Amino acid sequence: MDANASRITGEVLRELREVAGLTQSQVGELLGVYQSRISNIENGERTLHAHEIPEYAKALGVSSYDLLSAIETALS
Repeated sequence: MDANASRITGEVLRELREVAGLTQSQVGELLGVYQSRISNIENGERTLHAHEIPEYAKALGVSSYDLLSAIETALS
């Protein structure tokens, strides 16, 4: 994934997290990772890997399909 795609993906994840009413720390707790990892993903500094999508979607209260659809729409 290129840097622009990572940035846009991070923006989508941030928006979904905010809609869910969660902080980065809360998402980190749900995923078993540090808040800094969530921050890095949302800022486009770290790529969200395919194997992370189902757990990330669950933490945000959306389906994997809806998460991927939102990312695809933002990238279009």
